[in-house]
Amino acid sequence: MKKVTENELMDLFRSVKGTRPVDITYRVDEGKSITIAGRKQLQKEVTTNAFANADYENRVNKIRGKQGDTPDFVALLPNGVSQVYPDCRCLLKNSNGGVMLRLHINSNVKPKVTYFYKGIEISKQEAIDSNLFTPSFFNTYTVGRGSVSEENNFKVIQPFLKNIVRVKLNKEEYYVIH
Repeated sequence: MKKVTENELMDLFRSVKGTRPVDITYRVDEGKSITIAGRKQLQKEVTTNAFANADYENRVNKIRGKQGDTPDFVALLPNGVSQVYPDCRCLLKNSNGGVMLRLHINSNVKPKVTYFYKGIEISKQEAIDSNLFTPSFFNTYTVGRGSVSEENNFKVIQPFLKNIVRVKLNKEEYYVIH
């Protein structure tokens, strides 16, 4: 195990050539949690396997071609987001300068998610029973702006570097110092 700063983590991912498997743990507000007085009520810690530096547009078009659709999907970065380096697809920054790590998760991977409410661990079912999720939590969606079928779907995550606890890249484990 090595301890790294956020800048050292950026250097590690910038050096990635091609698509690479990553194991990651990060802690964030649950985006589909209810908000009270401007604060998300649920936080989550997620540990999952993913892939860094994957080509989103190419992957969606390969899937579309296999589905019999025209492979003419053009990927767009979210508004206010740009690549940190032109030669690195997995490091993005928002308009406030926050750096994110963009990763793809295959549909057969089930991330380990631990929820927290007021700093105390809570099960997903307890959160549902307590109405802590917004209705959108229960919706399903697919990548490629909905052009990929459910059975071919995959997820894209973009945790900020400041929220990453641990990564395993190239068989080396790193803990991030904030």
